Amino acid sequence: MNPQTQLSTDYDYVVIIDFLNETESRSFEISAKLAEYLKNNKVSSFKYKPKNLQGFRDIFSDLKNGELKGKAFLLHFVGHGSKDGIHILNFSEENLVSWKELAGLICQFPEKVQQQLLLNLSCCFGLNVIKVLNYLNDETGFFGALGSNREITPQEAKKLNTKFYKKMLNGQTVNRIIDNINQEFGEDLFYGITSFGYRTIMSAVGNQHTARTTEP
Repeated sequence: MNPQTQLSTDYDYVVIIDFLNETESRSFEISAKLAEYLKNNKVSSFKYKPKNLQGFRDIFSDLKNGELKGKAFLLHFVGHGSKDGIHILNFSEENLVSWKELAGLICQFPEKVQQQLLLNLSCCFGLNVIKVLNYLNDETGFFGALGSNREITPQEAKKLNTKFYKKMLNGQTVNRIIDNINQEFGEDLFYGITSFGYRTIMSAVGNQHTARTTEP
């Protein structure tokens, strides 16, 4: 199989960005439990807790120029998501980070980092982050994305995270992890796709549309 379609698990750090408001973050404990699990299993991690929209944006500059500069990391988002983007602290329109804006933030990273970057979203409709690729030209954006295509509860998010990283630490490929997690949940809850796979699909869809519109 083409290696560009295989999701990788070889990362130096897990970077957690919890953009829930303080009340929800303490109540749900999604990022707290994740950070605790990673620490207990000796996985290097960083956790960011932005206080506002600008704080969220600044994280990407810090990742580009700070301590993790040049490192391979998995970026794990914790917060509210929708089909339009991710919502920082609340669902107000002014706190929406659209997929288009997120594309610009990710493209601050050097191309080498983008080629290895894996996004994992503990958010409702998290798999929609793949739409970031619709706003890129020659940039890679990221290697692959993981998430759900429906609303998820905090309890589901915590179970997903524990299962995912436990299996990853046991050496399973992400593709196998996804299959096993969905079997354990008894439904197709967790999905993954590479940027290469998504672009291949979209190119094929575009070619089919062009063929139909040019038929005599």
